[in-house]
Amino acid sequence: MRLILSLSLLVLAVLAVGGTAAPLHAALRYDFNAECVTAYETLLELRLVEGRAQLKAIQQADPDNLVAVWLEDYADFFEVYIDEDPKAFARLEERYGARLARLRQGPKDSPYYLYVQANVMLHWALARLKFGEYVTTMREARRAYKLLEQNIKLFPDFDLSRKELGLLQAAVATVPSGYQWGLELITGMEGDLAGGKRNLERVLAQQRRDKSPFLQETTALYAFLLLHLEREEDAAWSKIRAAGFDESRSLLGVFVTANIAMQSGRNDEAIRLLSKRPHSPRYHPFPYLDFMLGVCLQRKLSDQAPVYLRSYVKRKPHGNFVKEAYQKLAWHQLLAGDVAGYNQYMAKVRTAGSTVVGSDKSALREAERHLVPNVDLLRARLLFDGGYYDRAEEAIGKTIEGLLSAEQRIELPYRAARIAEKRGQVELAKARYKTTIAIGRDAPPYYACKSAVELGLIAEHQRDKTSARAYYQMALTMEPSEYAPDLHQQAKAGLARIGR
Repeated sequence: MRLILSLSLLVLAVLAVGGTAAPLHAALRYDFNAECVTAYETLLELRLVEGRAQLKAIQQADPDNLVAVWLEDYADFFEVYIDEDPKAFARLEERYGARLARLRQGPKDSPYYLYVQANVMLHWALARLKFGEYVTTMREARRAYKLLEQNIKLFPDFDLSRKELGLLQAAVATVPSGYQWGLELITGMEGDLAGGKRNLERVLAQQRRDKSPFLQETTALYAFLLLHLEREEDAAWSKIRAAGFDESRSLLGVFVTANIAMQSGRNDEAIRLLSKRPHSPRYHPFPYLDFMLGVCLQRKLSDQAPVYLRSYVKRKPHGNFVKEAYQKLAWHQLLAGDVAGYNQYMAKVRTAGSTVVGSDKSALREAERHLVPNVDLLRARLLFDGGYYDRAEEAIGKTIEGLLSAEQRIELPYRAARIAEKRGQVELAKARYKTTIAIGRDAPPYYACKSAVELGLIAEHQRDKTSARAYYQMALTMEPSEYAPDLHQQAKAGLARIGR
């Protein structure tokens, strides 16, 4: 589960700053000309040094074109978001404040005037999430929403504003109950999953007609909405493939496409994408792609997985997914029968990295409670996550129930249910999910809560809204010790889809 990826792309897809604009400079304008398009595309491929040089040349030749100022923020955002370096965050945040002040000097009669402020704040809201600045993010979201609403009233045919507004609408509709305190900070924002989706679809249609340079970016955001909030894995995959990212040139394209491949059971495709990604000093370093490749290889039970997991923690010893990387290195040792090696890596889980994201919290829980996984259940889990459902079924069939701990006895029917569902055995899956809930509803692991969400989704697909609603509401009553915000968001999304 990737709560932070889901919240980053959906909950806080755009934020803005209000305030009184500085005196208007008559010559300032927003001209998204061919040179700006080239710089934008360079940055989107994560060739940040080249992109910044292109923008510098534009500003020297045409200092009154505020589009170049706006696009500079893409470069700063990508650097902060990828590197997760607190020092870089502090340094670039100062430029961000000055950049907003400059953008506020632009012509108010342009549809870009409010929009670019909102887009810039998108970047910094996502960056703040990396460092746990949730309250600031929530406050800015409300101000963004108001600016975007205002811009749509002023310029109803300027559909870029509907992209960001639609994402905010979808996000607010699925805010987990545990974050209701945050809603007080964003009062006035209307949550509407269906309406937000329609807004994005309108933007996509317009961008296709206009052959907009923003089409790839919007398509990626829409694909993640389909994946995380609509639970339409195949549709999300089709959408991201249609985005037209050049895998040989776009490092960002590889990231978003491989991410959706990983989350939709297309592990071999993710391995292909990540293995063939462009390697060149022209691109900004992106260690997380090594982590992704290591995870994919481990899901295939490949002995090459540790190569990339170790590369990740060497290149990026601090920040998110470091604990998870060490956990997966420990799992590799455990699967090989090396319990001492497992314990050595789990000791690193306790000291390295951070606990912002749910998977790192789960890794720390395993380390602190000495919850050594059952090897057969672990193999089944990894193979299932990779989409190798027949092999996962074979692995789980070797599990000896009498050797399981109390928590593993809850895990067994959950894993079996997940495999059965993917193999088309829906009624068997339902029975096993119900067993999981019956024996694990009050236990710390997430298995019962996730089972309720999955039963809700099955009922939704079977057009049984009454049962779907009951299961989604059941999931919201459970408070597992791991992944609770992510699971509650999934349940809220389900309720939003079927209508309360």
